[in-house]
Amino acid sequence: MKKTFLIWALLFTMGAIAQAQQVGKMDIKESAVGQKKMVKAAKRIYISEFSVNYQLAYSQTSIARGGREFGGGYRGDAKASLSVAVPGVDPEELQKITDDVYQEYIQKLKDAGFEIVGAEEAAGTDIFSDWERLEGGTISQAQFPGYLATTPKGFHFFVRKITKKGRAKNGVFEYGNKLSRQMNGVIIAKVNLTIPFVESAEGGASKALRKTVGGVAKVVLRPNFSLSPRESVQISKTGSASAITQSSYIYFESLKNQGNARYDLKKAVKIDGVFEDKKYKASKAADQDLWGTDAGHLRVFHFSDQEVASTQPIPCEPSKYIGGAKQVVNEFVMNSLNSFLALMK
Repeated sequence: MKKTFLIWALLFTMGAIAQAQQVGKMDIKESAVGQKKMVKAAKRIYISEFSVNYQLAYSQTSIARGGREFGGGYRGDAKASLSVAVPGVDPEELQKITDDVYQEYIQKLKDAGFEIVGAEEAAGTDIFSDWERLEGGTISQAQFPGYLATTPKGFHFFVRKITKKGRAKNGVFEYGNKLSRQMNGVIIAKVNLTIPFVESAEGGASKALRKTVGGVAKVVLRPNFSLSPRESVQISKTGSASAITQSSYIYFESLKNQGNARYDLKKAVKIDGVFEDKKYKASKAADQDLWGTDAGHLRVFHFSDQEVASTQPIPCEPSKYIGGAKQVVNEFVMNSLNSFLALMK
């Protein structure tokens, strides 16, 4: 019986190592100011933000504008659009990752002697007097198009406003110092993570050729499943927003008593073994008329705009997607929290 247990233990350990080897090394950069002041702060902490954004869809469009050709002739516009998505991943499994790591996060803070300040106390501040209070646990597809934005169940937070499209906005200015001061020096914690699955992958030579010759619209994508320091996400025809991975702690009781600590990824943490290493493409060449047709005193050129739109699934084994996402979320949240707790000793 003892021998059987040892065999199973060995198999489990080997499996855990194989799983861990799929995820790249995580390097977290700590930026801390006023540590000596923060250490003296009361062990009270208010978590104002806690979100994990999981990308499951992405669209990209390339346009080659037409017009008069160098050397004669005309060509029309060419447009290529490519949309990709991950099939089979259960959103509730992603929500559970966020829920579980949040519970572990607050328990670790409590074990370290911190009091978790509730939303009721924050609601009494001037800064949140006209902000909207929300409860976590509802997945948003509007926050970052193509992403599922998750906040923990039972977690209450405030946003400046909700747009008509359902996006939560807090404005462009950092509110942590002001909020900490209005809450009598409570430490304000913010935790946000972003996990994309795809990236643009057209080679430099191809881009240079298209730019030189013209007349071809092309989109090339490939899987790049990772925990990313920052992703620029298109939220409208003319606007974009940044989805980040960052953990921060802000303390501001007075000008003499203040400090902060921030934890950022030095580089993206790749999650291998989930998607096939394959490129996905959409391409369209422009229609052109180099010579035209003689019409007496005029020469008439005939051409039309060309467009292609392609939608392609990028399949994976859902359990591997969930496993990889869970590993990087837990690792970043716990490692950055450990660094903060060590700073506060």
